[in-house]
Amino acid sequence: MYETRAGFYPRPMALIPGTIRANRIRCGPFAFCGCPAKSNQPYLMKQHQRLTGAIMAAVFTAGSAWAGPAPVMSSGKEPPPPPPKETDWCDSVWGLATLYKNKDNPYIQEFSLLGRYHGQYWTLDGDQNNEDDWDHRRFRYGAKMVFLHDFEFKFEAFGDLNVDDWYSGFTELNVAWKPNEQFNLQVGKQKAKYSLDFSTSSREILTIERNILINNLGIDFQTGASISGKQGKWSYYAGAFSNDVRDSDSTQLEFGDLDGGWSYIASLAYDVKEQLGTEKGVVRLDYIHMQHDDDLLEPDEFLTRFDDSLALSLNVKQGKWGLITEGLWASGDNGDIWGFYVMPTYDITKKLQAVARYTHGGSGDDLLRPGRYEREFNGNASGEEYNAGYLGLTYYICGHKLKLMTGIEYAEMDGGAGGVGDFEGWTWTSGLRLYF
Repeated sequence: MYETRAGFYPRPMALIPGTIRANRIRCGPFAFCGCPAKSNQPYLMKQHQRLTGAIMAAVFTAGSAWAGPAPVMSSGKEPPPPPPKETDWCDSVWGLATLYKNKDNPYIQEFSLLGRYHGQYWTLDGDQNNEDDWDHRRFRYGAKMVFLHDFEFKFEAFGDLNVDDWYSGFTELNVAWKPNEQFNLQVGKQKAKYSLDFSTSSREILTIERNILINNLGIDFQTGASISGKQGKWSYYAGAFSNDVRDSDSTQLEFGDLDGGWSYIASLAYDVKEQLGTEKGVVRLDYIHMQHDDDLLEPDEFLTRFDDSLALSLNVKQGKWGLITEGLWASGDNGDIWGFYVMPTYDITKKLQAVARYTHGGSGDDLLRPGRYEREFNGNASGEEYNAGYLGLTYYICGHKLKLMTGIEYAEMDGGAGGVGDFEGWTWTSGLRLYF
């Protein structure tokens, strides 16, 4: 081409010396041989931009895949706080019992009110009589304080509303030191935690009443000291308790004179859920030795019937199914008792649970006593063999804090010599369980 100021015209490239070399220098490696650099610059700029964009896109994509999501650039302001966790009405209402809570206070971290009411209607259709009534089963009130971070003070009084008695004494008045999970110390009046059945709070038992075996021992809240803790899969409990909880000049059950017999408890439990392949699995062994005061004028109130007792239990939970079983043996100067119960459970829904229980007890010395309402009809007489089957439902309105329970139980007892304690009948009970 001919090169003029007006444009380009055909001309042999050879007529322009140095054109090819000059073009390569000015146009770069992407210039076409013989093409003037001036006319190729817009095209080359576009090609360069496209290539650069493609390379940057590839680098960004590869970097994002390697490094993950790109960080959010800060605007210099703190991010907004997350929305508050939704709470249902149960949490809101029961939270009112906590009057003060501040973990940063070096002296008092929490102060809460305590309360419990268990009321139930029962009807018994026995071979000797029929009866029904409303029973104010439990009524308690008190307070709890957490202080100095590791200490807890607890007071809980009780009354018998069946006789309009608002104060019959107190079940708990103690101080606990809880420095860690491995060691806890509790001193004062407290629950003597022997056997799985009695150690489980009445707030959380799955049947209307406990089985008759533990009730035959006559154990309760007693003054003493206990230690407990957990290390790995092992947990332990031990304590010494006075069997005298009534002052000589009082009818109320409080600390007592502490001059009667003493009882000593040792308990050891092991977590076996891995061995069983279940969500929960605990094996527990309990032992108690019971001393007695021989003073006929001021006898002990609790644990007076036997000298020694052993209890072995298993507590398993997997999905909707659960199983609790326990065997108990007790021996004393007057004879022995033994027995067991098996209690399967099934969660029909998250709030509705079905419970069944079979109880068997025996005594070659006619020492077995029947259940709470059954004693009303056999004159509190004892027998040599007891069998009972229970079936019940529990509806959890606010967990164990508020629930409705109903259950029916058939029981029969062989009264032994003379048949004085013979009993056979059905007991149906429905009630309300409430605590805070």
